[in-house]
Amino acid sequence: MFEILRSVRLRRLFLGETLILMLVAMLMVRLRIRWGFEPQDVPGSDNWPYWMEVFFAGITIPPAVQLGMYYGGLYDRRGVQTGPQLLVRLALAHLLAGVALALLYYLVPRFRAQRLALGMALLISCWLLFSLRHHMAELLRAGTWRRQVLILGTGQLARWLGRQVLVHPATGYELAGFAAEQPGLEGKVLEGRPVLGSMADVQELVRRHRVDEVVFAPDERRGCAETVSKLVGVKLGGTTVWSAPQFAEHLLHCLPLELLTPSAIVFDPGFQQSPLSMALKRALDVVVSLVALILAAPILLLTALAIRLESPGPILYRQKRVGRGGRVFTIYKFRSMRVQAPGEAERLTQKNDDRITRVGRFIRLHRIDEIPQFFNVLRGDMSLVGPRPEVVYSVEELRRTVPFYDQRHAIRPGITSLGQVRFGAAVTPEEARQRLQYDLYYQKNMSMVFDLSILIDTVKVVLLRFGAR
Repeated sequence: MFEILRSVRLRRLFLGETLILMLVAMLMVRLRIRWGFEPQDVPGSDNWPYWMEVFFAGITIPPAVQLGMYYGGLYDRRGVQTGPQLLVRLALAHLLAGVALALLYYLVPRFRAQRLALGMALLISCWLLFSLRHHMAELLRAGTWRRQVLILGTGQLARWLGRQVLVHPATGYELAGFAAEQPGLEGKVLEGRPVLGSMADVQELVRRHRVDEVVFAPDERRGCAETVSKLVGVKLGGTTVWSAPQFAEHLLHCLPLELLTPSAIVFDPGFQQSPLSMALKRALDVVVSLVALILAAPILLLTALAIRLESPGPILYRQKRVGRGGRVFTIYKFRSMRVQAPGEAERLTQKNDDRITRVGRFIRLHRIDEIPQFFNVLRGDMSLVGPRPEVVYSVEELRRTVPFYDQRHAIRPGITSLGQVRFGAAVTPEEARQRLQYDLYYQKNMSMVFDLSILIDTVKVVLLRFGAR
């Protein structure tokens, strides 16, 4: 869901497909009335009015189909699939949606959709969505829909941004070229794109090459006052103007540490939530944690029994982690490793770690070992969504080597995080550095909707067993 929230192209695609599915829902109701049950066939009640039939179909069919498409990877930012792969994924999504809808309609006898009507509606939906995405793929390949970007600068920063635009074609941008800091470089090729002119001629370059967006990215900003003055006219003329950090955040959906400065954090309106937002977040944490612990009670009991039978030692694993404000707290997890021998050095978990037990490997793969952390959430040590808490000795090392690392301790750590679902587990300092870029992006853009999207993404990660070690 994060991808859909942050990508304009995916949002438009999602809303367009929602509209198609609503029309299919109306069609199903018409088919149901034509071939469905008579009022006396529905026990104990008359048929619902037509508008109620349409409403109920409209709020059940689109979510069921689009959730199946989402978990089938059809809303990824990598691009719109086409051909047999797209058709197979759409067919599987509609098949799963059909099973779920049939079960739902069975549980709601007042709305008894005839199987033939539901099946025909889903077949029509599958063909319509396949046709839509096939034509969209043609537009993607043609490139005519992409927004033209002009990067002001020819140094390392400008070239890095140019490479990011080129390696992320599904974001909807086409790199028109570069503008040099000094005249005389016109025609030179950088990253496969030409230098179109100098920054002093930015207004003419925007007009001549039909540029939609301009990125100000010289390595040295001193001496660019005249260019900045001309960018005022460019922006007032309707062209979007970005700074390099703003465009990188918009393009990559993270905060590259190389471009982040203390002033960017201090003067940015993000990174600070209102008391009301934090109170609502805490209420969501408590409610979801209570429901999760109640529903997971049988799994908790079976897991505890399996751990006890397989190897000696405690059922729960306790470890000191760093939380909000640098405060150290005890985190609870199901023990998935053998008990540490006396004198054995403590170390982070590695891939295929020989300390992991058979039961431990299973519960780690399916994230069952994380369930006791809901108790940490109820205690107020953690939140549902937030940066993953790290062990004390690891934090001390990362504070010295990774810039802005302590910023992640400004909020409660979480059971899941944007870094966890977008990047995965971090073992090395370099991996911790890369995951921090997503954690800081989350802190800057925190909201209830953002939290819900990460929770939905977490379910997908757990089902696909991505990132488990």
